[in-house]
Amino acid sequence: MHLPALNILDLLIPLWRGTLKCPGQDKRTWDWAVLQGNVWTRHGDDVAAVRPYLPTSFGRAPRNPVEKISSGYKAIEYMNYIYGIGPGLFYDVLPLPIWRHYCKLVYGVRIICQRTITEQQIDSAHKALVSWEDEYEHIYYQRKDSRIPLVRPSAHTITHLPQLVIEYGPGVCHSQCSTENAIGFLGRLVHQPSNPFANLTQVTLRHVCMSALQAMVPDLIPDETALPCGAVDLGDGYVLLRAWDRYARRIQGSEARAIREYLSCYEDRARPYIRIHHWSKVRLPNGHIARSAWKELERSNDNARVSRMVKVSGPILYACNDIHSILDEALNNCPPCPPCALIRRFSDPDPTLEDLSHGTLSSCLPGVPDDVLAIDIKSILSVIAMVPHHIKLPRQDIPQHRFFLVEKPGLSIDILGGYIELNGNLE
Repeated sequence: MHLPALNILDLLIPLWRGTLKCPGQDKRTWDWAVLQGNVWTRHGDDVAAVRPYLPTSFGRAPRNPVEKISSGYKAIEYMNYIYGIGPGLFYDVLPLPIWRHYCKLVYGVRIICQRTITEQQIDSAHKALVSWEDEYEHIYYQRKDSRIPLVRPSAHTITHLPQLVIEYGPGVCHSQCSTENAIGFLGRLVHQPSNPFANLTQVTLRHVCMSALQAMVPDLIPDETALPCGAVDLGDGYVLLRAWDRYARRIQGSEARAIREYLSCYEDRARPYIRIHHWSKVRLPNGHIARSAWKELERSNDNARVSRMVKVSGPILYACNDIHSILDEALNNCPPCPPCALIRRFSDPDPTLEDLSHGTLSSCLPGVPDDVLAIDIKSILSVIAMVPHHIKLPRQDIPQHRFFLVEKPGLSIDILGGYIELNGNLE
């Protein structure tokens, strides 16, 4: 965890800011040191502005690095910053060769953070990280004696991570993530400031005794998967959660058309009227909660975070969508069809940017408001973030208002740990 989340970033960010100590070097010749002055200030504001677009399941959103990067910046903040939103925010800020080189690192680390990794993915990650290290030598210290301070062990050590996956399994299963989580859990149980280590020892012993007792009497373990009041289990780990529209409401226009198309897969007749019940949330098998615009847009908390962008399986493998409504039908003689979600689709990602970024930056145009599609709720794979950015595409002069996709780094850590997002108000 420390290698990609802290050590590598302790090297790259000072390089880009031009603050890394390198005696005898004229830093004005560092063409990569662009995060200075107003550029660094604007970049910090851009990072802070992303917070409302990151779902609560992403954990702590990165704070403004200009103000907070030297005051307790957490590992999860670094992960969300550099390996999540970084490719989108650093585009058109870093010089293009530097940005493309950085995207190779992001590509490799994103693969290593998975719990399930194929042999082909391990090979791809290894090639990307080895290429990143080789290009680091040519771009930054250029094998000059005067730039020896730019040589860090972490730049080479990270190339060994794919081999460790082969020998020991995915890093999320055996790395410091598990140790840090245990330390944090036990530390939160210590409530007295005096004799902290003695108290920590007693807390640990008590926890071990409780674990042994629960192993002998499993019924003592509370059922954390118990459904809240009013929830509906759809099977396969999908659960509808309230708020619920008690009265069926008639819908028209593009929404009704989408429902009719959905019902046509289960019945032959065409229905002149469509009535539905809205639901506000659905819990996914990975424990995250996808929310619908029906209730999320009514929130009054300024610190609320968007959780209605989802990744969906389909004929084109995946699509990025904005959930408009989660609903079940209230129709006479309704066929036994599963509840559905009304979604609005984004455009396909720009292929040029995807190629330049080694697949780490998927930038899409917002969908047409009337382009509504009804899908089976069980086709929703995960909650993602769609972050707005105003950029010029390669070989274009006119900026466009677009959105780039962000998936939670280390999403499978949540699956491994049995993570369940709290079913409460948004932050």
